[in-house]
Amino acid sequence: YEISMPNIEEEGESSAKRVVEDAAEIDKKNEIAKIAAQEAEWRSRNEAVKRDLPRPTKLDENVFSCSIADPAINEIFNDVGKVAYDLIKLDDVKFPVASIVGVDGRKKTKKKKLNKIQSNEVIDLHECAEEDLTIAKTLIEEEMKRSNYGPLDTYAMFKFNESWADIHSAMVFSPECKMKVNADEISNDDMMNSLKLEYVRLRQAIDKIAAKAEKLEARLGLTQGGYMKRADIMTSSIISAHDIVDTAAIEHSCFKRLEEIEVLAIPKRISVAKEALEKEQVIETMLQREYANLLDETRLMKEKSNG
Repeated sequence: YEISMPNIEEEGESSAKRVVEDAAEIDKKNEIAKIAAQEAEWRSRNEAVKRDLPRPTKLDENVFSCSIADPAINEIFNDVGKVAYDLIKLDDVKFPVASIVGVDGRKKTKKKKLNKIQSNEVIDLHECAEEDLTIAKTLIEEEMKRSNYGPLDTYAMFKFNESWADIHSAMVFSPECKMKVNADEISNDDMMNSLKLEYVRLRQAIDKIAAKAEKLEARLGLTQGGYMKRADIMTSSIISAHDIVDTAAIEHSCFKRLEEIEVLAIPKRISVAKEALEKEQVIETMLQREYANLLDETRLMKEKSNG
């Protein structure tokens, strides 16, 4: 007889080949990868975009250039300024700045295409890996510490708040330009219109907040009305109890003071009573003596009359 045996694969290899990923698992993995990519892209943004901080609507490349006597240092500063200008320009393309603000103070921004800007200038910047950004931030923080500026976040926020306060105090919203401009660059009429618009905006905001507060108050009245009534009753009872306690405390202090005065007056009263008793005893002795004399005289008169 001839026996033919089939080729039997090892259990591990066969199970690995037979296992096929489920569509749900594939979708889950793709979703996780997508979320991870979005988080990485979010971490790669600068703080101004992340926090929606004010950014310039118009850029001047000359602002980022400088002229220093030392050519090497001048070249370094100009290269850094060029990179900063390109980064801000790229952020303006990917995340446009609101150039129009309505009466309600809300931003009205039209989406721009990512591959071009108004000046048709193409910005060529390579994407930085997250590891490179982490290393760069670490180097900057070490440089800040060596310069005695403290932590980067604290110093940057301090400088931003200081600069923003100076800039914001000199800027007003112009209805004609539909953007904030320098207060020195507009006329008195435009300034008056700007102040009127700001008043209207603040008035609308106040009315909106007041209406919301009224709605909340009405809702609280429906949901917490019973508790409020009970609280009022308990408040009045607590006030009455406090009044009773205060009155009792006053009366107790008065009687306590009266007791102290009486205790101090007891020796004097006892001495006065003793003196009065002694006087009464003397008077009683004199009267008893006179009474005895009168009895003797009466007896003698009766004996004479009978004799």
